[in-house]
Formats: sequence, structure tokens, C-alpha cells
Amino acid sequence: VKNVAAFYLFPKLDVKKFNITSDKQFAADLLRGTNILVVPGSGFDWPDPDHLRLVMLPEPDQLREAMTRFGKFLETYHQK
Repeated sequence: VKNVAAFYLFPKLDVKKFNITSDKQFAADLLRGTNILVVPGSGFDWPDPDHLRLVMLPEPDQLREAMTRFGKFLETYHQK
């Protein structure tokens, strides 16, 4: 869907499915595993470890590739 307003997404993650207890750890694991940098929700005083912020500023092809890598990462992710 073409963006018409905000530059950011604030998606909610399924903490039970991925065993996420730390959004900071999730962001670090994502960065190490995919080179995708996100901001954990706790960086915005979000109380639960179930959100992160994504920037929608990259070119569409770059964003598409990043989201493909993000999806592949989630296929096998389980926080330790």
C-alpha cells in the first residue's frame, strides 16, 4: 500500500509465538541477523516488549527487500 501520511510503522509482535521478553534483545537480534535497524517500543516508553518502530523512508525496492529479510528472520526466530 502506498504511503500517504506517516513515515513510520509501529507493528505489534506476537510475544508468545517468538518468546519475546525483551524488545531491545529482539531489535539487537534482528540487526545482527538481517542488518535491519529498528527502534524497540521501549525506546518510546511503550510498556510491553511487543512493539517496534520501522521507518518507511527507503526506496520501495529497498523496503521490499528489507521486509522480505524480516519475514525470513521471523520464520525461525525464538528469543533465548
